[in-house]
Amino acid sequence: MRKFNSLLSVTLCLSLAGSVVCPPQAFAGSSVKGAVINVPGQTGKSVNVAVGKETRADQSSIKLQNLDMGGGGAIVNTDRTGQSVNIAAGNKASARQSSTRVGGKLQGAVVNTNLVNKNVNVAAGKEVKANQGSVDITDSKVTGAVVNTAVGRNAVNIGAGSNVEADQSSVRLENGEVRGAVANTSVIGQAVNIGAGNRVEAGQSSVIMKDSKVTGAVVNTAVGQNMVNIGAGNRIEADQATVRMSGSSVEGAVVNTAVGQNLVNVAAGNRAEARQVATSLKNSKVSGAVVNTAVSQNLVNVAAGNRVEANQAATKMENSSLTGAAVNTIGALGGVNVAAGNRAEANQGAVKMENSKVRGALVNTAVGGGINVAAGNRAEANQAATKLKDSTIAGNVINTVGGVGLNVAAGNRAEASQAAAKLENSKMKGNAVNTVAGAGLNVAAGNRVEASQAALRMKDSSLEGNAVNTVAGAALNVAAGNRAEASQAAAKLENSTLKGNAANTVAGAGLNVAAGNRVEASQAALRMKDSSLEGNAVNTVAGAALNVAAGNRAEASQAAAKLENSTLKGNAANTVAGAALNVAAGNRVEASQAALEMKNSSMKGNVKNTVAGAALNVAAGNRAEANQAAVKITGSDVEGNITNTVGGAALNVAAGNRVEANQAATKIENSRVRGNIKNTVGGAALNVAAGNRVEANQGSTKISNSDVRGNITNTVAGGALNLAAGNRTTANMGSVVVEDSSVAGNISTRVKGGSALNIAAGSGAEANSGAVIIKHGSSVGGNIAVTSGKGITVNDVDSPFSFGQNVNIAVGSGKSNKNSVVMK
Repeated sequence: MRKFNSLLSVTLCLSLAGSVVCPPQAFAGSSVKGAVINVPGQTGKSVNVAVGKETRADQSSIKLQNLDMGGGGAIVNTDRTGQSVNIAAGNKASARQSSTRVGGKLQGAVVNTNLVNKNVNVAAGKEVKANQGSVDITDSKVTGAVVNTAVGRNAVNIGAGSNVEADQSSVRLENGEVRGAVANTSVIGQAVNIGAGNRVEAGQSSVIMKDSKVTGAVVNTAVGQNMVNIGAGNRIEADQATVRMSGSSVEGAVVNTAVGQNLVNVAAGNRAEARQVATSLKNSKVSGAVVNTAVSQNLVNVAAGNRVEANQAATKMENSSLTGAAVNTIGALGGVNVAAGNRAEANQGAVKMENSKVRGALVNTAVGGGINVAAGNRAEANQAATKLKDSTIAGNVINTVGGVGLNVAAGNRAEASQAAAKLENSKMKGNAVNTVAGAGLNVAAGNRVEASQAALRMKDSSLEGNAVNTVAGAALNVAAGNRAEASQAAAKLENSTLKGNAANTVAGAGLNVAAGNRVEASQAALRMKDSSLEGNAVNTVAGAALNVAAGNRAEASQAAAKLENSTLKGNAANTVAGAALNVAAGNRVEASQAALEMKNSSMKGNVKNTVAGAALNVAAGNRAEANQAAVKITGSDVEGNITNTVGGAALNVAAGNRVEANQAATKIENSRVRGNIKNTVGGAALNVAAGNRVEANQGSTKISNSDVRGNITNTVAGGALNLAAGNRTTANMGSVVVEDSSVAGNISTRVKGGSALNIAAGSGAEANSGAVIIKHGSSVGGNIAVTSGKGITVNDVDSPFSFGQNVNIAVGSGKSNKNSVVMK
């Protein structure tokens, strides 16, 4: 039975066979008042096939063009077939099954329901379209809700060829406007979506918008046991449980939710993109929250090839704006995100922004055993991470990994970011909070690789807010190769500004390793170059953390701060409170533990470096430096006090050629300090420098071509050992050396209590214990006080030989200065 009347209040398209379709010409230029309802009778099997050039086959569907239903009404299409097969093959072929297509004006709801047990939808050829259980709104204006629902056991959607569109259980809007909610729901046991060929689009359980507008929420929900989404070929787009917007706008929330046992998303080829439970915005605008949630036992997201992207439970913005929060969440026992090839990107539970703007919070969370891998040339792996380029955000950024997370980037210029934030040419007003609360593993291997775990990285950017980076579990962060960087619970600023506090904390047994040429390992550390920070810098390692840099010009920074051509207006507090190990080995290596290093920089605030536990800091090689609870300043200005303290059984070692070991020490060169300097060793600390032209400085201060406008106090109160062994060695314990410099205040040295041992052994060895040495016409404006108990002195020409607890020895053709004041 078919009836068509432009004045009929209700138009029915009914068929017991389930094959009746309202012909498009019936509504061409028509004005319809009422509803259009297609409810085919339930059948066992339905087959719809279009083969050939410009062929069309529609089954259990509604297709309306040039429609005018401004008077109000609804379009309802329902299919209850047991098994449905829809195939379009050829040139410009179109096959539509259990679907609705609207073109024109509608004031009312569009409801499409597919209650089919088994669905198969195939489009193959050139410019082919296959739609099954979907809604297509083109060149239309709809005032009302768009509701698409698919319920079944099995669903297969395939698009193959050139310029192919395959939509299954999806909503597609092109040049359309919807004033109302768009709700797309699929409850399918086994769902497979495949797009293969050239410029193929395969959408399953998704909402796709092109040059369209929705005033209302867009809600996309997929529930199934197994969901597989694959895009293979050139410029492939495979979308599963996704909202993709291009040149469009949504005034309302965008919500993607997927709940299942196994979710697999794959993109392979050239410029292929695979999206699963994701939101993609290009030249678009959303006024409302964007929420992507994936809860599953196993989540697998893979992109392989040239310029491929795999986005799972992620948000991507390009030339777009978002007014509202973006929340990406993965709750899975096993989440796997992989990008392999040239410029491959794998984003899992992440936000990526380029030339975009957000006014709201960005929250990325991965809870469970997550694996994130990028391998190849310029590969990127981002897990529970945020990346901003040429963008702005007014709101907080919160990145969290709460389970056993593995993040790996391998290749040339590979980047692995886990619970991290990266800003480039961007502005942010809000807090950046990065947290790894479980056993996280972060690895970058190759040339110019970066591994960032619970870290903040800024380049040519600004942040007005606090930066809080925390690793609270047994985390491992590794960078290996040429110019590799491993950052764990760390902040790095380059040509950037930060107005707020920087707090970096490792509270568990964290391991941070950088190995290779010009490698950097930063753990609970702050690194600034050509940047400024207005706020406090607080770096803390409270557990048995290990930080290692090995190779040429390797740097290992643990609970440390390094400033180059930068300014800091605030306090710097670096603390190691547990059995932490910091190692740098190789040529021109630096190991900094609870230390501050400044070069051509300025600081207005206090510096406090503390080692309170059995910490070990080692630098080995050529021109190696080991700095533990130490301050090193070159060409800089500090307006504040400097306090370095070692209160436990700490070990600081530098071994090799021209090595330096500085423990609870201050070294100043070509600089000015407007404040007091206090160095204290209160426990059984060991400081060793061994090799050629070595220096071991424990609880000491060394000033060269500098000006100190305050007091200098050095104290060694426990059973400390300071050893320098080799050729032209110098061992300074609780001493002050002033060279071509001036000190406006008092100088006090104290080596007393316990068996303090200071030894310099070798040719030209010099051992200074509790001594004050003033060289080259330097000046001291205050008093000089040297305090110690009885001790043993060898090769001492300035004070008598004595016996007691304090021992100062120089062995070789050198000299020993104990409890002395030497002016040259």
